[in-house]
Amino acid sequence: MRTPTRIVLALFAAAFAFRPAAADPTAEAWREDLRTLAEQLPRVHADAFHAVSREEWGREVAALDRAIPTMTPNAIAVGLMRLVARIGDGHTSLNPFFLGGDAVSFHSAGARLYAFSDGIFVRSADGGHRELVGAKLVGVGGVPVEEAFRRVAEVVSHDNEEGLRLVVPMYLGIPEILGGLGLGDGRTARWELEKDGRRFSVELPGVSPLAHGHGGGSVFIDPPGWIDARSASGKPAPLWLKSPGDLYWMEYLAGPRVLYVQYNGVADKPEESIAAFFARVFRFAGEHPVDRFVLDIRLNSGGNNFLNAPVVAGILRAHLDDRGKLFVVIGRSTFSAAQNLVNDLSRFARPTFVGEPTGSRPSQYGDHEIVRLPRTGMAVAVSTMYWPDRTKPDPRAWTAPRIPAPLSFAAYRDGHDPAMEAIAQYRSIAAALRPAIESNDAGAVERAWRAFRADPVAAQAPIEAEMNDLGYDALRDGRREIAVALFRLNVEAYPKSPNARDSLGEAYLASGDSARARDCYREVLALEPGNANAVRMLRLIDEREAGAKR
Repeated sequence: MRTPTRIVLALFAAAFAFRPAAADPTAEAWREDLRTLAEQLPRVHADAFHAVSREEWGREVAALDRAIPTMTPNAIAVGLMRLVARIGDGHTSLNPFFLGGDAVSFHSAGARLYAFSDGIFVRSADGGHRELVGAKLVGVGGVPVEEAFRRVAEVVSHDNEEGLRLVVPMYLGIPEILGGLGLGDGRTARWELEKDGRRFSVELPGVSPLAHGHGGGSVFIDPPGWIDARSASGKPAPLWLKSPGDLYWMEYLAGPRVLYVQYNGVADKPEESIAAFFARVFRFAGEHPVDRFVLDIRLNSGGNNFLNAPVVAGILRAHLDDRGKLFVVIGRSTFSAAQNLVNDLSRFARPTFVGEPTGSRPSQYGDHEIVRLPRTGMAVAVSTMYWPDRTKPDPRAWTAPRIPAPLSFAAYRDGHDPAMEAIAQYRSIAAALRPAIESNDAGAVERAWRAFRADPVAAQAPIEAEMNDLGYDALRDGRREIAVALFRLNVEAYPKSPNARDSLGEAYLASGDSARARDCYREVLALEPGNANAVRMLRLIDEREAGAKR
């Protein structure tokens, strides 16, 4: 979003300068804060009731108001967090890492959890709990981990399920939240763990202050003296964890001719702006052989999206924007302005996205303002703007990777990076087919395509988008026979893809073969009933044929 990271922190600091006179608010004080929240949040938010109806939210406000006299401070604070989370966007939040006020002090346990592809594990711990590192979480507060995850998810502001996978494990280590949800006593985090075939329980007291941030690289930055799963196994850090606290940096891998850039926050460094840094990156790319340009934004939780312009423009000017050359690593921490960058790259370049789905929706609410609750001093972030992707809202919950590269606990522990390994193994269909395409021989194109698919490694490459690009390039160049061949082979590889058949129909129509084009668009409708473009193109074909008969 538009607000830079450092300004966000300054806003929170300003919000926290206020401290209420009473450290133990009365029920009426809590109710006054609830009234302020109920009045101010809908007024400030760009569209507070896009995900929950005004009536339903009002009923939940009233229910909390009635219950406050019988609730503990932890339970009331969690109730307020739930109300804010019900608004349904990740920027509108009552975040325990930035609560402010003295009414409820939140703490974290001396061990940190992370949701890997094979479960939630203790990723790191302080020296007193080193034996917990590498243990799998199977229960919290006497309930199975799945149920605990569901309960905590209700109070986490998020755009999508990936946002929950990022934040819920953090909240599972906050005793006050667990206590407010009936999963503990509010002083300790009670975990049931499994390690080396043994199941055991631990009670971890909260550590003051709440120790780590909400997202981005901070998720993997531990206090001094803590034990990480990788350090426990003696494995070195992979490239993506070399410097997670640095906003942006680059490294050139001379052997595979890969230029790697990690971009962890959309905010200028005092010593070098984003524009200056990326100018240096692209100057380096022009002076060295680069077969693959990797932009790693899996830890980028946002900032000022206007600062992204030199990144996109530079990639295009440096001719790094082709599929098979431009790889963008995304993940659950890719949020806010980093999602805006994903949108822009999708629109203007030809990136291959690798990793996990993003933590933001492509069309999202953001640019939050702070609403301060008067009696407890808590600070609520409220979205003030809606940022649609392109000219209309995008209904997708996230941007999905073209090459999925989930991170298992074993891969993390052993220093592997599935995303970079997938990029190293990637085979570009464009590079394999280019000589045949340039020969303008459709038969040679098919032979080269089948040879590529016969290679066991290359056969695993996701080629649909790249083949689609090649086909449209051929159409623009007037090579209609080549375009038909490329789109037909893409349909063979992806028989259930409406888009592949739609593109083949377009190539047939451009070649004057209305009958085959009609068949393609009918097949699109069979795969995706109501497809608007297929309906439009069938109508166009009928109109053309009717006109030809007159």
